[in-house]
Amino acid sequence: MALTIKDILQLHSLKNMEVISGYQGLLHYVSSAGIADYEFCADLDYPRENAFEKGSFVLSSLLFAKEKPALILPAVKQLFEAGVSALAYKTVIFQDLPEEVISFSNENDFPIFRFGTDVYFENIIFEITDAIRLDDTNLLTEINIKRMIDNDFSKSQVYFFSKNISLSFKEYSMGVYIKSSADSFRLNLDRYYKNFYLNRNLNDKALLCKYEDGLFAILTSHQNNVKSFQIILSDLLNFLALNANEIFVNCSNIHRSYESLDLCFRESYHTHTASLAENRNFSSYSAIGIYQYLIPLQNEQIMQSYMDSLIKPLLSKPEYFETVKQLVLHGGDALQTADCFDCHQNTIRYRMNKIKALLGLESETEQDFYAILASAMRLYLLKSLK
Repeated sequence: MALTIKDILQLHSLKNMEVISGYQGLLHYVSSAGIADYEFCADLDYPRENAFEKGSFVLSSLLFAKEKPALILPAVKQLFEAGVSALAYKTVIFQDLPEEVISFSNENDFPIFRFGTDVYFENIIFEITDAIRLDDTNLLTEINIKRMIDNDFSKSQVYFFSKNISLSFKEYSMGVYIKSSADSFRLNLDRYYKNFYLNRNLNDKALLCKYEDGLFAILTSHQNNVKSFQIILSDLLNFLALNANEIFVNCSNIHRSYESLDLCFRESYHTHTASLAENRNFSSYSAIGIYQYLIPLQNEQIMQSYMDSLIKPLLSKPEYFETVKQLVLHGGDALQTADCFDCHQNTIRYRMNKIKALLGLESETEQDFYAILASAMRLYLLKSLK
């Protein structure tokens, strides 16, 4: 479940915080933590738009208002309008706040806390961030992610997950599955995962979770175009110090947020599965073609029978089997396939005619025969992954 202000007050660094106003807002959700001070300095030209995340628990020393307490109310109003969950200030400058600030807080159910100088901002932020990470982990377990991949959740259940993870979704979302066979990637999974939650610039654009020695990233944007998501993905990979050329980076299509979280997981994972089957990196779900229906149907008995009828006769003839496999992996290009065997493309065509006779499909056109055989071979490649 998404954490509330009331929940995080149980954390060690927050236990002694005193609620001074806005008591009715203690059930506001908390999705991140941050610090506000220089953003409100009157003599500093700082872009305040989008400076604070929706759902953030904001800490401040109120240094910007030293000897100018009238600056506190405009700052509190801006935090409230930005969707911040609460404000907690350290009593290093102000012990009490102006009455108009308290009134605004109570009228708008915007909680304000105060805490002593013996508590460090860094400790509070670390504890809140870690609690949010653990809460996401408890919700996005491998079992729940697998059920979303397997289309085993109702729309209402998917909506529940979307509303209760820490990411505040914008209109559109995309799933990305990131994985590498390198030992260094697997050994650093926990570090990638924990460090991500400390990155304030990414927390309102993405969410990270672990799955099968890889990472799922759910990206979100106001814009329904690939470029905006590629920018977020590039920022994420750069922050994690991952080279996209050395790992699998497999993306879903862009979907409407909330109701389609399961599609983000499913499509990106199916794209990864297709990449493994052909040993190449399909960048997006739209690029995997026939795998879009082969992957979810691969365990159906009718698909198994279809594959067996076409592939089993070839298994006893390695040259024929390998010819079909390479032809499929090269998209039906006989010339490229011939290069794999260091032979002429006519040799490939001759073998394919022999295979057509072996399978009793002489009446099929060359194009139809390739389509039939390619489907069966891709099913075989999928089955070989298990």
